[in-house]
Order: sequence, then structure tokens, then C-alpha cells
Amino acid sequence: MSRFSTSWALMKSSCEILKKDKELAVYPVLSSIASVIVFLAIAVLYFVILAIVQSTFQTIFQAALYKYAKTGEVPSGFDKDLSQSAILAER
Repeated sequence: MSRFSTSWALMKSSCEILKKDKELAVYPVLSSIASVIVFLAIAVLYFVILAIVQSTFQTIFQAALYKYAKTGEVPSGFDKDLSQSAILAER
């Protein structure tokens, strides 16, 4: 028996069981709804965390540019050329 015919036979027997006891159809529907809710919660959490991280990096970069603009000193971990080009792009 091929995989397709085995799957078809299993689907037919599952449909017969659902025809006999319709209350069993509630479980797959509830499971699908729960899965969608969990997926949406994870997606929202992902985008919130992504926004927080992006905002943090932007603030750090702005503070480094401020220090460079005021003192002319490049903070450690930052490239002088990058700092100069960011300041020149703002003007």
C-alpha cells in the first residue's frame, strides 16, 4: 500500500469516527485556535523586543555622536570615519 492510499484510508476512517461522535471535532478546532493565539502572542512579543533593541542601539549611537560633536573625541568602540560621516549627513 502506498503512502497516499494509506493516508486516504486513515482520513476516511477518521471521518467515519467524526460522523459517529461529532463532539470530537471540537478538539481540533480548539487546538487550531489556540495555536493561532500562541503564534500571534509570540509574533507581538518578537516585534516589541525588536523595537526595544533598535531604540536602545539608536540611543547609544546618538550619545556617541553627541560626545564626538562636543569634544571631538570618538568613544571607544566607534569608528572615527563613521562618526564624521554621520555628523556631516545631519548638516
